[in-house]
Amino acid sequence: MNSKDGDLRPPAKLPASPYYAPLEWNPDSDYLDADDGLAADGEDWRYTIEPIRDENDHIVGYGVHGGDNDSGDELGSLTIDGQSGELTLEAAMAAANENYLDRYLEAETFLDDLLDGWEDEDGVLVRRNERGRLVCRVAEPGVEEVEVVATLRDYGDEYDADNCSVALCLRTILNFSNNGDRDALVDDLRRIIRLETNRRSS
Repeated sequence: MNSKDGDLRPPAKLPASPYYAPLEWNPDSDYLDADDGLAADGEDWRYTIEPIRDENDHIVGYGVHGGDNDSGDELGSLTIDGQSGELTLEAAMAAANENYLDRYLEAETFLDDLLDGWEDEDGVLVRRNERGRLVCRVAEPGVEEVEVVATLRDYGDEYDADNCSVALCLRTILNFSNNGDRDALVDDLRRIIRLETNRRSS
């Protein structure tokens, strides 16, 4: 979590991706025990918070759950009544927000490890722009270079021609990261650009 009383760590770095935004909390329509469950959705990720009550029905803490479409985890720095959680609602929200932030930073780290500072025989292939985002030379007709940004969507890469940006979903990022094949990643960027360019021209 960001720095607070007793925690001297600096505030967390924010993702460079324009797709990242802090979680927004709303009543959880799937929580049937009462009206005080909360939920927040971030792309294909979902986080929920529900009160933990003692035998006298007093709230003693808040359980926090979160994850993507395939998996989820209990979150929190404490064990309350046998489950992970936090003592206050504010701390529970912060735990979920930190987890979502960390997942975005992790995805961006995978991209950075593949592409950042890459040069080929023609010079710098990948650089960073003033917003801290990766910019890759693709040399496609009408598109010399594109931003490459991460999303936490499970599926669905897309090319935003107006902003000259390719958004890579988590599955694509992990696939190329696991293989360590950045040449294939750049080829895939070109394929995504061509698909959208052809779609617009048809």
